Amino acid sequence: MWTGNRTHFVLLLCAVTVLLYSCTPGDFIRPNPPPSLDRPPEKQNDAESIADSTVLDFGTVFDSGYEADDDEEYGYRPPPGESGTITHDGKYKVSDKKVRVAILRSIGNATVYSVGTVYLNTGSKPFRGRIAVERTAGKTSITSTTGRFEVALPCTLKSENDYNFMDIENTTYRGSLIIIPEGDNRITLVNMLDVEEYLRGVLPLELGKCSMEEVEALKAQAVAARTYTYRRMAERRSESFDLVNTVADQVYGGASVEYRESDAAVKATADKILMYGDSIIYAYYHSTCGGTTATIDEVWNKPHQPYLVSISDKDKNDIAYCSGSTYFTWNEEWQWKSFSTIIQQNLRKMYPDKRFDGPVTNVSVKDRFSCGRIRTLVITAKGWIHEARGDEIRFILRRAVRGNPILRSASFSVDDHGKAIIRLKGRGYGHGVGLCQTGAIGRARQGQQYHEILGAYYPGTTLITVVKKEEGIHDEIFR
Repeated sequence: MWTGNRTHFVLLLCAVTVLLYSCTPGDFIRPNPPPSLDRPPEKQNDAESIADSTVLDFGTVFDSGYEADDDEEYGYRPPPGESGTITHDGKYKVSDKKVRVAILRSIGNATVYSVGTVYLNTGSKPFRGRIAVERTAGKTSITSTTGRFEVALPCTLKSENDYNFMDIENTTYRGSLIIIPEGDNRITLVNMLDVEEYLRGVLPLELGKCSMEEVEALKAQAVAARTYTYRRMAERRSESFDLVNTVADQVYGGASVEYRESDAAVKATADKILMYGDSIIYAYYHSTCGGTTATIDEVWNKPHQPYLVSISDKDKNDIAYCSGSTYFTWNEEWQWKSFSTIIQQNLRKMYPDKRFDGPVTNVSVKDRFSCGRIRTLVITAKGWIHEARGDEIRFILRRAVRGNPILRSASFSVDDHGKAIIRLKGRGYGHGVGLCQTGAIGRARQGQQYHEILGAYYPGTTLITVVKKEEGIHDEIFR
């Protein structure tokens, strides 16, 4: 029986409450996945609906050369040896495991809400709560509970501990925030965090919400995404950021999209990446291959890679692993006048030095690759002819829906070609290079382990572990 006074009881109750919350920081403050990621009643996997909503599949903007954010703009160059080394003990050693992801680019101001304490790298006092950042006439000011003061850019809002969260425009992020100047009146916000924490915000948006039955597909996706991340970190280590948070690199939703199964997949494959010889591979992936993947140099004007070749993606019964995808087969229809206008607009954008004034009168398939995707599509018009090749075709024949998203794949036939309507019949979703996401899910459902899935889509590659270099220790490249 309690014999103390009321004040002692209240103090004891508060102490117990604080202890309980401090013991469960993750469960107490980690946000739940948004309802939009729940699996629809018809069992369509989210890799399909997510891909459709983002307009482009992974890598298309980055790899196509037809849109902004291409290799040239990002200053692409192959990663030199000093960015990471393979040692005789079979590990890939890097100087840092933190990745920099641009989350808001070229904005005038931003408001950040920090759950925990942050401090500026300029040596200011720690602060928390609402933090307003504004740039005008070449000067940047930060307003917080400690007052308003000017800062020199770039600067970092560094979290005091690894469990902190920052809210920016209804999205929650782990890690720290780098503020980069973009001219006199703009800034770019870059989320800096551990690669493993970053992947927790990538898997749910790249593969969707999967069950434990499909967790091996999540593991394969985790390795592919991690591999792509370290490759980009090596390529862009001297730039302001390593990746963007869109389909130009990998879609990243911060801590707001995390869920248990994808977290488990990241943890189970921690630090695992794919190598071919002594190089990190280009781990491209897409939604639905349609039964056969594509060879990289057939899709894009890029060097041949022996691990990015066309494979038959079917089981022993000759059924495609991705056959359950909503986009395994598809049909597209345009009014002929709209079809002609869409083609002309896109060709003018892609080839500004050429004229495409006359209306389109015909489209025909000239030849195909062995995987079934179109090698050359001939577009005939009054006054001009254009031969579209490879993945370029998808950027020209955009769909007649809101936003005019690109065609789902370059594997199609002209099903009906009348005077008023044109119809295409196709299969697959995406460029077709590398890992087929819905195919990986199909393989996981049939009992394949993640290393088997990766071996099928990236033949000849090897799993290797990333470790951080110790200061002052250098390793030879293992060849």
